[in-house]
Order: sequence, then C-alpha cells, then structure tokens
Amino acid sequence: ILKYRKWSLWDREDISSEVRRLPRDSAVRLVDTYFTGWRERFLGVAEPSPWWTPDEFFLPLSDRLKLFSHGWSFVGRIKELDRLKAFEGQPDTRVCVISGRGGVGKSRLLWAWANETGKSNTIRFVSLGSEITPKDLETLPQDPSYLVIDDAHDRSDVLVILNGVSRWRPELKLIICTRPYGITRLEDDLTKSGIAFDIEKLITLDDLRFEDARSLSQEVLSSLNVGGYIQ
Repeated sequence: ILKYRKWSLWDREDISSEVRRLPRDSAVRLVDTYFTGWRERFLGVAEPSPWWTPDEFFLPLSDRLKLFSHGWSFVGRIKELDRLKAFEGQPDTRVCVISGRGGVGKSRLLWAWANETGKSNTIRFVSLGSEITPKDLETLPQDPSYLVIDDAHDRSDVLVILNGVSRWRPELKLIICTRPYGITRLEDDLTKSGIAFDIEKLITLDDLRFEDARSLSQEVLSSLNVGGYIQ
C-alpha cells in the first residue's frame, strides 16, 4: 500500500464508523446491499427492516405468470391516480386515504403510483405481517418522502405509526389504504395522533366499469393461454 500514498486501508472498525455517520435508513440499505447479514453487527439494528421499498413490497405480485398479478395493464383508475399525484403537490395535506373492498384494486393503484413517483422520491411501505414499535421509527427516511400503509384495517399498530410520524417525521406524507369498515377507526387514530384528515378528500374505489373489466380479463386470459370468450 506504500506505493499508493493517496489510498488508505480501512478495517471493520473504520468501515463501521463511516457507515454509522450516514442517516439510519441509508446506512441500513447500504449494509443490506453490500454486507448482507451484518446489519446488527454494523448498526445494532435487528433484521429485517419493517420499511420496504416498492420493489420489496410488490415482488410477489409482479409475475405475469400468476393470475393475480400487478403486471397486467393499469385500466380504469386514471382519475384516482391523478388525485394521488395531486396529493404530492399539496404541502398542507399530510395524509391521503384510499378506501375500497378487498380485491377492487387498491394495491394496483399504489403500484402504478409508486412506479412513477418512486423515480424521483423516496417511498417506503410498512411491511406486511410486522408489528411496528416506536424504536422502528428511528430507521424511517429522514428526507421528505412517502410512507404507505396498506391494509390498515388489518393492522393493530396504525396508531403507533401515526404517533411516531407526527412527532419525529413530520415531513413524511402518508398514504393509507383500508376497506370501508376501517374508515371510522382510522379517523379516530388520525385524530388522536394530531394528523388532520379531510373526509371529503377520501379516494373511494368502486368496481371497474364493464368495458375496463372485459379488457383486463381478455388480456389475462390471452396471456395465460386460457381459452374462452368474454361478453
């Protein structure tokens, strides 16, 4: 190394020290990418992270070989997508709520939105099956970004998340999906956490129009080589 005077040799302590100086969420992503399995030893953060990137969240639903896949064309939700985009430009509005029955397309709408917005913004999804604690909030992105809570009606930790975001990450904007029966509890949780929500701005997803449903069905059946005719 004496031949390369501008170089320096780092050991584990040096690398760990440099990584720890990064924002916590950036440090976690770096270690997970280049030093797999070393997160807890480097950063003292247990694995896995409860905050998923869009790619991590939608990975099981991106395969077009599966009947239930987000890889099919995005149809019939342009108005709702435009409302999500409009939410991005509303600095005084911190939360956007999407309501609809199971299977109506809430997650597919999120996927379309994340594909566009994620190109220039940081987006994190609350991981499925996890139970968020106040300590987890330390690893949320520190820059202005978006946090998505899907299937909020099935979670018991929504108030914990909202309280933490309200106090420690006030720059975060929230997108929350729920089934209609979860709206009342969600409104209560938002009120308790001090996050204002205008029910008039609720995005409600109804069934697709017949023309859109037929177009999507024909695409799925033809791609899967399933015979049949849809009227």
